[in-house]
Amino acid sequence: MQKAVCLLVLSAMLPGCGKPESTTGPPPGTGPANPNQFSQMQLELFISDELKLSSLQMSTSGDGNYVAQGTGSDGTFYDIKINQNDEGATYTWKTSSDDGSGSFDRMSK
Repeated sequence: MQKAVCLLVLSAMLPGCGKPESTTGPPPGTGPANPNQFSQMQLELFISDELKLSSLQMSTSGDGNYVAQGTGSDGTFYDIKINQNDEGATYTWKTSSDDGSGSFDRMSK
């Protein structure tokens, strides 16, 4: 009997046996805070495809907006800024010899 009580107490103390912690949304960095915005992954895929980038490093600048640096397939270095609103996203880019902009809307999502 004493052995059964001891096992019961030990099993109640094992980690993972309790109720899981509740969350209020996805883990940080995995999705947009605003459901009307594109995720970082969606933006990375779109920008990489549009500018024909072989590499892209992106970081948040707040409110669903991002700054990024990328390298084109031809070796060109890009500085990129991405801004989002409820209608979609706009981006601007600069290289050492050129600049430009683009956009995509909710229908692209």
